[in-house]
Amino acid sequence: ASYDYDGEAHGEDNATYTENFDAKVTVSGLKGSDALTSITLNGQETNAGVYTGKIAASAAAVGNATGNYTIRYVVGDLTINQLDSLTVELGSSGYDYDGDAHALENAATTNEIGGETTILYALSEDAAEDAWTEDLNSLTATNVTDSKTIYVKATNPNYSNVATGSATLTIRPVTLTVTAKAQSYDYDGEAH
Repeated sequence: ASYDYDGEAHGEDNATYTENFDAKVTVSGLKGSDALTSITLNGQETNAGVYTGKIAASAAAVGNATGNYTIRYVVGDLTINQLDSLTVELGSSGYDYDGDAHALENAATTNEIGGETTILYALSEDAAEDAWTEDLNSLTATNVTDSKTIYVKATNPNYSNVATGSATLTIRPVTLTVTAKAQSYDYDGEAH
């Protein structure tokens, strides 16, 4: 059986079927007009992957003829396909210069519907693997010249794509007012 990942369990939950067997099992070796009358199937998973031998059949019945057969069960595979639609968002932040180090206000968010998403940040889109960090607060700016773009990437084993994005961390200059003090001198013929 094959399903697309949706965050829900797929497969069989100890379910007994009494009709529409062709969608669930393949039967070989029946004689005459004998037909499968019931079968129980079990085996579920939630996360994307290929689960070899996950679906197990049991309690097969061939009506009144069941006793005429030695039933051999062959396990079936379960496949949950990865999605390719993972997205990541990271908001920009701006601060007026105050002499303190600042980081982006909010961590990145994704649209994932399950599984463990890893979100990493770096100062370059093509940074070496060891330059990426999970700690957004380690990427800071203090001075106006420290303003930077912060890149983000997200991965999740239930998705085939790597989601990417970026945001800016800006330190804005503040106004510095310098006022000359009034000066007063008694005339003495010299420049003051």
